[in-house]
Amino acid sequence: MALVRLLTALVLVAASATLAACGADDLSPETIANAAKTTTETGGSRLEMNLAMTTPDGQEIEMTGHGVMDMAGQRGRLAIDLSQVPGGEGQLEQVFDGFVIWMRMPAFESELPEGKEWIRIDMQEASEELGVDIAQFPQASNDPTKALEYMRAAGDVEEEGEEDVRGVPTTHYSATVDIRNYPELAPEAERAEARESIDRLVELAGQSEFDSEVWIDDRDLVRRMRMEMPMEMPGVGRIEMVIDYELFDFGIDVDVEPPPSEDVLDYTDVAAEAASRLQQAP
Repeated sequence: MALVRLLTALVLVAASATLAACGADDLSPETIANAAKTTTETGGSRLEMNLAMTTPDGQEIEMTGHGVMDMAGQRGRLAIDLSQVPGGEGQLEQVFDGFVIWMRMPAFESELPEGKEWIRIDMQEASEELGVDIAQFPQASNDPTKALEYMRAAGDVEEEGEEDVRGVPTTHYSATVDIRNYPELAPEAERAEARESIDRLVELAGQSEFDSEVWIDDRDLVRRMRMEMPMEMPGVGRIEMVIDYELFDFGIDVDVEPPPSEDVLDYTDVAAEAASRLQQAP
């Protein structure tokens, strides 16, 4: 089950790096905080995602996805096209509910026990094995708008100008974020624990600074987000990732249910172990 272990390890490390930087809205730059709050309060929306990755040997890989997200209920689903991934086929399906994620893809079929189609990972539980306690960050979740919380750790948020996103006029903002600043924004009683998690997060990612961008319309709705997330993976090398999200059709009803339990293999312990080994590789 080497393929499943490697994929889930990468998902866990990358997701921990994304989720652990989240926090409360009230200390964010005002425009960004208001947009995150307003967007979440709309409930459901559709989303499209594009992930561009450059491997240590210079190979460029692109993945696109689409799905729906209930930002208020913290539930959603995403289908990611794997056709541009070397050796990939079909799509990776994800269902998420808070800290828990379920995944299914063609490559899993021959590696999972008979009768199992999905793997399940509890990100909160697994992240603790990596020394990152994402539960201490109240806003941490699979809601992509929570990535705006990266901007809490930015010195300045710059306005880049006016741009249309899917025909909707927006204002484009950017920031360079140093997540080592985050603990100073946490409640005083939580700063020591936050510092410990952030230090471990920086160790995992291999760097503390990330570029982040957001496009906000005149209704204070987030229409587009971009994160640049380089990561130094021991035993693998430096991976450059750029993730784009576009949100639209706000206010739709989102009906998302986890897969039937009889079709699911809990992979939390295995994912944490695989991620830990990946980090320890020479």
